[in-house]
Order: sequence, then C-alpha cells, then structure tokens
Amino acid sequence: MDRDIIEARRLLTQEITALSRRWRAAYNERLRRSGMSEPRCSALKTLSTHAAGLSQNALALRVGVEAPTLVRTLDQLEGQGLVERRPSPRDRRANLVRISHAGRERLAEAEALGDELRLAAMAIFTRDEVMQGLSLLNRLRAQLEAQPASLAAPANPSCTEA
Repeated sequence: MDRDIIEARRLLTQEITALSRRWRAAYNERLRRSGMSEPRCSALKTLSTHAAGLSQNALALRVGVEAPTLVRTLDQLEGQGLVERRPSPRDRRANLVRISHAGRERLAEAEALGDELRLAAMAIFTRDEVMQGLSLLNRLRAQLEAQPASLAAPANPSCTEA
C-alpha cells in the first residue's frame, strides 16, 4: 500500500481524536459557566425525547455510561430541579426519570451555547464544505460500526490515537 496514504490516514485519525477532545473541552467550558456539563446535557437531551420517562438503566444504556456513573449525574440534575425520579408503575425496583420543565429550559440554554460554538468555530467553512465534511464523517462512522466488535474497539483503551 502507498506509504503516503498510510501516513495520511494515521494523521487524519490523530486529528479527529484531537479535535474531539478540543471540541468537548470548549463546549464543557461554556456549559460550566451556566452550571452544566456535557454528561448532564446528554442525559437531559435523551430524556427530552421520552415524555413518559426512562428507567435509570435504560437511560444509562442510551447515554453510554455505566449505571453508577449515571446515578451521580441524576442526583445532581435532581438537586437542580432539572429531572424528576418516580417509582415505575411496572417495576417497583426501578425508577422512571423524566425531564422537568426547568430541565427543558436549561437544555435549550445549553443547546444555544452549542449553536454559538458551532457558528464561531465553523464560520470558516462554506455550506458545501460543512456538508462534505459531514458526509465523510458519516461514512467513516458507518464503516467502523460495520466492523466486528474486536476490530472496532481499541485493544488498549489508553491508546486511542492509533
């Protein structure tokens, strides 16, 4: 295989990883100023699409975190009045979590902060460039998701810039 393309692919994956970290840091900094964080926003965003609420386990699965990690996030959100936990009518062992009216308002504020960041960061791109970048990244994600889990997941989680 052509050495130039091998090196270019390596550099591209390094840039994607670095960009992802930088984006999260910039977004989290904006969120922190309003008393929020990316994990809290992720939970609120997921709950906002489930009017009847979700069990804590279902929410953890959808957000992509372990249940004990989510419990701490939900404790914080509940303390801020942004979510409500109620016993599940179907399973006495489980709680249903719902976003509150205040949670919907805070989510809208957080989404506006994300919109501002996207506008500022991507002002250098034309509409066509944004659409092309989105298309390329979607194709790359689909390719990774089509791989067997043993190939898609890093063998060493601490070495994600391969």
